[in-house]
Amino acid sequence: MAWYSEAEWMKLRQLAPDPEGLEATYAEWMAMFEDGLRKLAEAGVAAERVEITVGALQAWCKEQSRALDSSARSALVATLLRLRTSRGRDDGGT
Repeated sequence: MAWYSEAEWMKLRQLAPDPEGLEATYAEWMAMFEDGLRKLAEAGVAAERVEITVGALQAWCKEQSRALDSSARSALVATLLRLRTSRGRDDGGT
């Protein structure tokens, strides 16, 4: 799951073309994030927190010719998790 520091989340709210899809406050977003992690764990899904910076997200979106919307944010997290997993295999899983 994508995780943002408060400062990064504020930047995201300012730059996202879909701010209405984001919670109104960082506290609300954190509550949603923690609830999502809990629900995934209860369902037996091992979710990982993936810290995202808006600068990295913007660069990735530009490279991929994508808008900085929820679909792109999800795609970046999936890409980062795939990279994390492949690196884990390459170095013996550590």
